[in-house]
Amino acid sequence: MLNVRAVDQYYGGSHALRGIDLEVPAGSCTALLGRNGVGKTTLLRSLMGELPVRSGAVIFDGEDVTRLPSWQRARRGMGYVPQGREIFPRLTVAENLAVGESAARGPCAPLGELEELFPILRTMRNRRGGDLSGGQQQQLAIARALVSRPRLLLLDEPTEGIQPSTIKEIGRVLRTLLQKKITIVLVEQYLEFALELAEHYAILSRGEIVMRGKITELDAAQARRHLAL
Repeated sequence: MLNVRAVDQYYGGSHALRGIDLEVPAGSCTALLGRNGVGKTTLLRSLMGELPVRSGAVIFDGEDVTRLPSWQRARRGMGYVPQGREIFPRLTVAENLAVGESAARGPCAPLGELEELFPILRTMRNRRGGDLSGGQQQQLAIARALVSRPRLLLLDEPTEGIQPSTIKEIGRVLRTLLQKKITIVLVEQYLEFALELAEHYAILSRGEIVMRGKITELDAAQARRHLAL
């Protein structure tokens, strides 16, 4: 589904990603773990085309998309939920979801289907995004990414600042998406959440992948050493 080959990325003179190699199998969840500032968000933004890579390749479904802009990657079936959600605070829930339609190449997911995944949105269609709680905004952001029916979903810290009951709700939705064979790349610091969802993992440190493998083989104590401040 997704192959990342020897990707390097720079912020000015800072070498942010160093020779990243990553393979994400179709229909599975791969968790990207690591402390703040090690390159996880930079990697997701590079996969989505928001940041240009200096060298290397991003292969999606057999196609080299390394030089394609983000909107063309979205048209090919990539969806992205950024850290901090980035919903439009002055637009209503329904209008925020409508924005996601611009990324679709084919038929969009109907509103009823999205509200089935996130029932809380059903009663909030006409509320402005800025009036929602953090957890509600996160559910809206994920729903907006699903409007275009992506085959690959990139999620950046979906549990950040969210209360436990909403984390469980988001976990339920992501398990449903995996059952529908949607591939997920999950950036996460909440290790237990990643362990429940992911089949594969990669741990980043200083822009490099230092550990990787199947989640069933992950030494949780060793992983926490890479997550602790």
